[in-house]
Amino acid sequence: MGNGGMLQKIWVDLCQSRADIVAWIVKTAATSLRAKARVI
Repeated sequence: MGNGGMLQKIWVDLCQSRADIVAWIVKTAATSLRAKARVI
């Protein structure tokens, strides 16, 4: 496995985990927005 293959694998892992991270951020943001709306 050369350097290119390693980079490609890291890139694929990053893209997959980024989708998870985005979903988590959206969920967290929605939760905090709801909490703020309740306070006001």
